[in-house]
Amino acid sequence: MSDNWMSITSGIEPLDFHWNPTRNPVSTLDRYGIQGVSRGNEMEFSMRCINTPSSPPPMQASVLHIEDQITPHDPFSPMSSHHEKAITITGAVITVSTTRKEADDMSGKTAIDLFSGAKIPVSLYRIVPDQDEAIKAALDEALLKADCIVFTGGTGLTPDDRTIEAVSPHFEKVMDGFGEIFRQKSIAEVGTAVILSRATAGVIQGRAVFCIPGSTKAVRLAVEEIIIPQIRHIISHANPR
Repeated sequence: MSDNWMSITSGIEPLDFHWNPTRNPVSTLDRYGIQGVSRGNEMEFSMRCINTPSSPPPMQASVLHIEDQITPHDPFSPMSSHHEKAITITGAVITVSTTRKEADDMSGKTAIDLFSGAKIPVSLYRIVPDQDEAIKAALDEALLKADCIVFTGGTGLTPDDRTIEAVSPHFEKVMDGFGEIFRQKSIAEVGTAVILSRATAGVIQGRAVFCIPGSTKAVRLAVEEIIIPQIRHIISHANPR
């Protein structure tokens, strides 16, 4: 029988782990709110019914052997939100396009508005042509002014799409998961055409740099659903100050 996931709160910190029903034959754990106290490789816990009138009566003072089955969501894991720091994030938005002007750059405006709505001030906004030197110059300027740098446009497959070529060689660490989740979320909108997107992200000098497609929908998806929810977590790891 396979392991199952279960959450316990120890003190004020959430602790997730999985349990094997062969050793811990409780089949209705999802019906309970659970409070626990860790004791070595055991956890003493009490259970109370929630949301299900037909649930069995509360159980008290049981002992669950958790051994080494702590998940990446426990507070000691680097992926836990407990590693987030109360830091101020500053944004930069760089639109890569040979034809767009500020008046018709809806993608850049969307990114700025989303950051502003999340209380992330944008200290730099530029429109640069699809040229490696211009893109790199904008990157260098942004690294001096912002923690979260977003390039929109130039991530496709045409010969003029040069954002990835100009930016990614400078990544000190690549955030592979960003491109993966961006494409996964984009499938609902564009279907298998998602394979044409080379959206990527990485860390440079403790700053987070994102390269995303230039469409307004793509910008909204990336900034609103992925970047803003995780940016403080990312910078807390990338620039431990």
